[in-house]
Amino acid sequence: NPLPSISGRWYRARGIREDGGSIVESTAWSPALQSGANGFVTAVGTVLKEQGGTGPVIILRGINLGNVFLIEPWMLFGVTHLAAQKPPKEPDDAQETGYDPTIAIHDDWQLRDIVTNRFGSAATTDILTLHRETYLQEADFDNIMRLGVNVVRLPIYYRDIRELDANGNWIGEEFQFDHIDRIVNLCADRGLSVLLDLHGAPGGQSAQDNTGHMDFNKLFAQTSEGLVYRTRTVELWREVARRYRNNTTVVGYDLLNEPAGARRPDSEQPPEQQSPALLWQLYDQLYDAIRAEDPSHLIVM
Repeated sequence: NPLPSISGRWYRARGIREDGGSIVESTAWSPALQSGANGFVTAVGTVLKEQGGTGPVIILRGINLGNVFLIEPWMLFGVTHLAAQKPPKEPDDAQETGYDPTIAIHDDWQLRDIVTNRFGSAATTDILTLHRETYLQEADFDNIMRLGVNVVRLPIYYRDIRELDANGNWIGEEFQFDHIDRIVNLCADRGLSVLLDLHGAPGGQSAQDNTGHMDFNKLFAQTSEGLVYRTRTVELWREVARRYRNNTTVVGYDLLNEPAGARRPDSEQPPEQQSPALLWQLYDQLYDAIRAEDPSHLIVM
């Protein structure tokens, strides 16, 4: 049962199971958590420290919660399943890989299109909600806690927070965080920290399927369209920072998962000779937008 806490006081939590009034199973203690707005893990030089940088060094040990929001076919179906096979680089390789375009689902985007065409938009929203709520349940977080980890990395997808139209404009009036809040709260109840990871950014930060839209790769395009997607990404992180700036269960923000698209396929230079200037320019914008709202959380680049 929840216990009352006192603002400003530090606590550690652990999960226990009782039998006949005796503790028969318990987890490791959580990192120090402060009741209030100052219990952040802070970078001090090359180490992380608890209690806003004044406490002991903490080593984050955790797991990644892939596939709950941004769905990756290889996780959903299994690596060897025909539906998870990617298009071969050479047409002659299709037979060897087992790729069948009538079966294969390349990415989250295609999966949503298939479900929407079959059931309609409203039903697709319900199906995705059902997936999120059943893919990870309370018992899963109990098991994670028993592993002895202290953090989970949570991949998020911009489409689950707010959709864009074909011109890159936000649809609707609000950013939706209820689905993320659910995971954060389940972790908070078990003394687990959460690293929010933007796995699928507006426009896509690479050509990989794990961006949610394979071969789209327009976030770093030096076009007006690319500029729109970079602006939307900055706006998205600003809203995330506003939402979680006082939440000490959230340990930090992982700005972009595997932003390989910053090395442009249309460049005349080979990838190893291309400048990462595009990536660092966007990182600077994201950092400034977040820090304008949230001075405390870790930022991972």
